[in-house]
Amino acid sequence: MTNVGEKYLCENCGGVVLVIEPGLPLYCCGQMMNRVNKDGTVEASKQIPIISEVDLY
Repeated sequence: MTNVGEKYLCENCGGVVLVIEPGLPLYCCGQMMNRVNKDGTVEASKQIPIISEVDLY
């Protein structure tokens, strides 16, 4: 879940997003973006598994 004012960085292309409306996790280049802390360090994103009906059989 993203919160207003947070910055996110794509490790692949270097894209940066500033959240202006809270919502779901951000993805870029097929992977989750990492949150940039206020001190400039990058926090690794937690991978959230996606389970579909196909995976259950």
